[in-house]
Amino acid sequence: MEDDEFSSTTDEGKSSKEEEQEQEPEKGHNRRTPEKSQQPDIRVKKVDGIVNFVLNEAALNTLRHPWEDTLIEKLLERKISLPVLSRRLKIMWEKQGSIEVIDIGNDFFIVKFFSQEDLDFVLTGGPWRIFDHYLTIRPWKPNFNPVEATIDTIGAWVRLPGLAIEYYDEEMLKKIGNVIGQTMKVDVNTTDKTREKFARLCVQLNLTAPLVAQYSIKGVKYGVEYEGLYNICFAYGMVGHEQNDCPKKPQLK
Repeated sequence: MEDDEFSSTTDEGKSSKEEEQEQEPEKGHNRRTPEKSQQPDIRVKKVDGIVNFVLNEAALNTLRHPWEDTLIEKLLERKISLPVLSRRLKIMWEKQGSIEVIDIGNDFFIVKFFSQEDLDFVLTGGPWRIFDHYLTIRPWKPNFNPVEATIDTIGAWVRLPGLAIEYYDEEMLKKIGNVIGQTMKVDVNTTDKTREKFARLCVQLNLTAPLVAQYSIKGVKYGVEYEGLYNICFAYGMVGHEQNDCPKKPQLK
């Protein structure tokens, strides 16, 4: 009995019948046709007299995939043509591969990268400026509408003129930067104390909140200067006009 039982098993110790049963679901799986949800599907429906396109997840993924590693950009406070912007960006950003710049309207542009190294370089190397104006950068997101899009944040360099030399400490400077916005990095010349006229920080600014004009340390007031930002309204955090020309001036106290 023991010999017969052993002879009916495979080398792995499983019977031929058991092996066939385990393989059967796999065979059935191979014969199964792909589910509809796995295939891109675009349907047209009419709702209240309006043609409506209904896309399943697979169709959306197919359409969005080419844009996943692109950046949306806009030059702050200045218009720029596609040829000029493209030429400038190619000089600054084409290190390992090439880029393609696409005008999507309302002074917004999409930049496609053909090198991951170049994309990483742009994301970590800013903030970027062209003609002394900041180039705002954001990763592409689905359903981006250039007509309705706003610029709420921007990475910018700020100066802290007159700051006493004993405060040229990286942690102290980061704390000051976090009052102005969110500190991204400290200028190496500042931390090395080789630039004594002013401290210099890169800060992520919230343009929907009032920009900081000054701060104090132990009762001594210091000013804040924003590089490359012109016509700053310190009343409610907008760039493009000064406080005296603020359209909300009658509401200010």
